[in-house]
Amino acid sequence: MAVRAPGRRLRSICARGRPGDRRGPYQHLAEQFERRLKAMQHAGAMPAPRDGQIARLKEDNSALRARVSARDAEIAELKEFRKRALSQLAVQHAELHRLRRQFADGTVRRLPTQPSAPFSSCS
Repeated sequence: MAVRAPGRRLRSICARGRPGDRRGPYQHLAEQFERRLKAMQHAGAMPAPRDGQIARLKEDNSALRARVSARDAEIAELKEFRKRALSQLAVQHAELHRLRRQFADGTVRRLPTQPSAPFSSCS
């Protein structure tokens, strides 16, 4: 009996038809669904899948373009900030070098670290 079982199973699978066929107990429901879908598409109650996809892709495209333009504006703003920051750092660096040279030449006096007399009131 075990020898004959695989043959029976193979025959029953082949009897159903090819994998692309929809033969089975619910075939009438699939056909009814396809008829209703085509009728709705022809009546204009439901857009064609391709038209719906095109509309969705256009919306996605416009949203992505808006995001890209916002990012471009942000990048431009950050580049300008970087440019100003580097400029300020360069000025501060030059000022530090100038002050160090003046201190080394002796043209700048060092301020006292502690006042000689505490502040008094004007009373």
